[in-house]
Amino acid sequence: IQVSVLYIPDGESGLRALSVSLPCTASFDSPEITQECIPVGTMRVCGVEARLLNPRKILVKAEVVTELTCFIRGEASYCKGESGSVGSLTQLHCTTAKFSTVAAVCERTFVVADEYALPSSAAGGEVVRKNVQFRVEDVKTIANKLIVKGTVLSEVLYATETGIETASFGTVFSQIVETDSEDITPDARVSLMPTGMYYEVISGENGPTLSVELHGVCQVAVMAQHEIEFVSDAFSNRCACDVEY
Repeated sequence: IQVSVLYIPDGESGLRALSVSLPCTASFDSPEITQECIPVGTMRVCGVEARLLNPRKILVKAEVVTELTCFIRGEASYCKGESGSVGSLTQLHCTTAKFSTVAAVCERTFVVADEYALPSSAAGGEVVRKNVQFRVEDVKTIANKLIVKGTVLSEVLYATETGIETASFGTVFSQIVETDSEDITPDARVSLMPTGMYYEVISGENGPTLSVELHGVCQVAVMAQHEIEFVSDAFSNRCACDVEY
């Protein structure tokens, strides 16, 4: 967890920034989780607390929520006819229905890079806080590939000689996720999470710019649609008929 603590030194003017990286690990214990499971997990920060211990030490705590969904391959069987030598003693009613299942679960890491023009007053500035938010806008399929398009919304706080300034902008991204199934639909559960954020104010001939390099991971559970015919009812006028569902 990348944490930026803003503070004012005692007896001085102007803000300072202290960057801290907090390692974070989450584990789950369940008898239903096996080596055959395919996990999809997300981690997000709920809150951060910074407290001054003494003039030279700051205590930083972060509250994190982790969500995990495990998928496992399975089979489903449906009754399509009679079993045994019943012959024409029973009458069957068959129904056709459509349903969706998870056809593939996979992930892909990616990098989004961009540059954003800043006002001249930002020259020599320092990024003290950054925040990103993913927005999925379109999902398409081509054969066994899922194409995810969206926008990364960035909010940046940077310090200059005159004070604190803010910048907000969006960066368009597109990712192709290859699956092991060609029977897929655009109906997918897409999860995007940043794994690294690098923002830096750079001075150039055309003025200062904000250089952005965002590392992320895209996890998808791709759906497939099926159509089956199954026995929805059965009856007999010639013998007793016991039906189990």
